[in-house]
Amino acid sequence: MKLFGKVIDKICFVSGIVSAASMAFIMLWMFYDLCRRILLDAPMTGGYEVTCMVMSILTFASWSYTQSKHGHIHVTMFINMMPNKAKNILFAITSWISTFTLGMMTYASFTYAITMKKVSAMLLVPYKPFVFIMSICAFAFALALLSDAVKATLAIRNEEL
Repeated sequence: MKLFGKVIDKICFVSGIVSAASMAFIMLWMFYDLCRRILLDAPMTGGYEVTCMVMSILTFASWSYTQSKHGHIHVTMFINMMPNKAKNILFAITSWISTFTLGMMTYASFTYAITMKKVSAMLLVPYKPFVFIMSICAFAFALALLSDAVKATLAIRNEEL
């Protein structure tokens, strides 16, 4: 289990790097577009399209890293009043449901990407590579959720999480 956790952490770390690189690219792209607008009075053609495509990668890539660091928002007002066993059971159930749902979403996005033939309207950039990258990032998120689901299930017996 520890080796599985380390592998998942490495995958999530790489996903975090992809997210950070996407953010840096978007910032540089917008800066370049702004400089062109101010200095040359000529905005970038398709700047909005590129930003949207890279933003989708940024969003999906950040999920797994945030999950691996347990940085998502938890509403614990009622959960803190529960005994540890009930907390662990509830967390295990929600983790398994989340893992299953995201696994189905990942499968659907991979199958959609395989048959996709759409291109962007202005630059005619195919969406397929972006959807594949989003699917890979969603898979990494599903693995992070799976790791948490297994840990939560094991914690039911051990009374610790």
